[in-house]
Amino acid sequence: MPQKNDERNIVLALQAMQNNAKLSARAAGKLYSVDHQKLSRRKHGMQPRRDIQANLRKLTDLEESVLSQYILDLAAKGFPPRVSIVEDMANRLLASRDAPRVGIHWTSNFINRHLELRTRFQRKYDYQRAKCEDPEVIRGWFQLVHNTITKYGINDADIYNFNETGFIIGVISTAMVVTSSDGRVKAKKVQPGNREWATVIQGVNSQGWAVPPFIIVADDFFPAFYAAFNIAMTESNIQGGFRGAGLLPFDPESVISALDLKLKTPTPLSSRPGTAQPWVSQTPNNPTEAMSQSTFIKTRISRHQNSSPTSIYAAVDQFTKGASQIMHQLALLKAENQNLRQANEVLSKRRRARKTRLQQGGSLSQQEAQDLQDERDVVQQVEQETKASSGRKPREETRARRCGKCSETGHNARTCQIIIETSEEEDSE
Repeated sequence: MPQKNDERNIVLALQAMQNNAKLSARAAGKLYSVDHQKLSRRKHGMQPRRDIQANLRKLTDLEESVLSQYILDLAAKGFPPRVSIVEDMANRLLASRDAPRVGIHWTSNFINRHLELRTRFQRKYDYQRAKCEDPEVIRGWFQLVHNTITKYGINDADIYNFNETGFIIGVISTAMVVTSSDGRVKAKKVQPGNREWATVIQGVNSQGWAVPPFIIVADDFFPAFYAAFNIAMTESNIQGGFRGAGLLPFDPESVISALDLKLKTPTPLSSRPGTAQPWVSQTPNNPTEAMSQSTFIKTRISRHQNSSPTSIYAAVDQFTKGASQIMHQLALLKAENQNLRQANEVLSKRRRARKTRLQQGGSLSQQEAQDLQDERDVVQQVEQETKASSGRKPREETRARRCGKCSETGHNARTCQIIIETSEEEDSE
């Protein structure tokens, strides 16, 4: 069986042909076990497949670079996007230049092309806790704990941790998101601090045993919680919690080194007057750099007489690249703003809707039941409009609902004003 052609043998064959002008492509191919036709094409300037852009690539290199950086920024702030959201972002960029949508496997291929990205299962993270991820504040807290233990001579067996936690309705599992590939922990999804379902006040000892919990919850939740409590509250898990918190053994750096959220945009360092360095032509990333690049181009044009305009062309290309990058970022921000407005509108309609609580053993009039059903129809209609107007095109268009009596749209059988009269023959039957 002939040896498989690889890039190393091709490079060696090309070097041999360059050193020996009499060596033909066929002879070099036999010598290094390389296809002579492929070797001849490479000699005439054809690049390897891995170094050229695919013919079916939907996004340009600049668009993919902007999308990758946008995903990394979201992940750093605690909002890593889902795989479907990344696909919607790409479709938004394509829609801005009337290009066709991406395919089914585009997102996975995009992540494989960018080594700085990867998919992970997210972990819910409280927003108030994320705001406290300041290394200096955490170091001060560890120092306070250490000084308190030393001052009062507290034994390890007398250290407890009491905390309150909640379980959210509808959020009982993780989800696959796209985040940075250099993260040391699972992707964190920042969520609001208020949680509805159950509240548990729990205390654990550093030696591995737990205080009986205090639960504020509906009665039907107790059996499920009791089974989960017996499985989770083991000696190894409790000791692992103290070890992960950096308390026993005392290791603050193990906690500080794992901080990876940046909820606040860092303020750029301002240079002192008189210490500004001369501007070097490059792609601008902010208004100040854009102004410097524009001044650089104007200066080169004013000084240009008989010299080569290559440097001016390069500066204009860099300025164009920066402007295109800003346009791509603006398209993504517009899409995100539109989605947030639609979600906020749906939430506002739900909050304004009148709620009627059905109690066990109570009664409900026909008019109240009809009002509840009408409110449900309004919510479903709003959700359908939200899905239809989102960036991701639905697979099938939803047909308009019609009345069961008159087959007209805009109302249902309960609110239909048309009265169908039955004939006498039907009454006699």
